[in-house]
Amino acid sequence: MAGKHSGDSLPAEVLFERRGRLGVVTLNRPNAVNALTAGMASAMLEQLTLWADDDAVAAVLVRGAGDRGCAPAATSWPSTGTCSTAATRRPAFGPRSTG
Repeated sequence: MAGKHSGDSLPAEVLFERRGRLGVVTLNRPNAVNALTAGMASAMLEQLTLWADDDAVAAVLVRGAGDRGCAPAATSWPSTGTCSTAATRRPAFGPRSTG
């Protein structure tokens, strides 16, 4: 499954796939050293929330496309934006309640 992208002819900036019980997130901006943008973070939060509610997903791997690794964030990322509420939400992954 692909993540969000800005146009039909452009590749998704973040890709999601399942490999058995593993969820794989690929940051797909190799020309920008896979720097995270607000849009990518929003798409990741949406998908991680879905996987958190799926007992078939045991772990998640986050990786960068290409061979240059990952930068922490794009310098154009605004200080406030679509992801500003992420800190107030419950963690997407962690111990599940058994009761």
